[in-house]
Amino acid sequence: AIITQGPGNLGTGTRWGFSGTGVGEAVNAVNALEGAAIALLRMSNADARERHVGLSHHSVTALTRVALSPATCAVPDFAEQDELSGLIDAPMRALLDHQLSELFSCERLARADVSTAGLSRTLSDSPVGLRTMGRGLREDPLAFLAAGVAGYAAAELF
Repeated sequence: AIITQGPGNLGTGTRWGFSGTGVGEAVNAVNALEGAAIALLRMSNADARERHVGLSHHSVTALTRVALSPATCAVPDFAEQDELSGLIDAPMRALLDHQLSELFSCERLARADVSTAGLSRTLSDSPVGLRTMGRGLREDPLAFLAAGVAGYAAAELF
């Protein structure tokens, strides 16, 4: 089963005031049902709000404070350059490294580095228009790379 947040999330601009806390509850439910939870990390290299630059506080709060059981978090591995991963500059990668090291200090979370090789083409070939927060694939590539590697990680289970 794939559990995801729908469009139209609500937020108050505070640590706890957002509907994405449901991600942590979903991780708990998956583990209660003896499944394998794979978390899609919310990332952005285009969001103007500081709390969403790089790794979003939404992912950190949901996975470290709401989820009380294990999850595997897929992380884009930029070692093999891909068209979209090439758009993520060195300062953003350094910020992500720092943010991810803090996230994975939570012992319940496992890191799965997933190659982004070929992901640009897969995403570009989508028959459905891809948008997040009004931004397209080339406007916020990190958001789509994060989603893509989570999909790859889920596919590995099968």
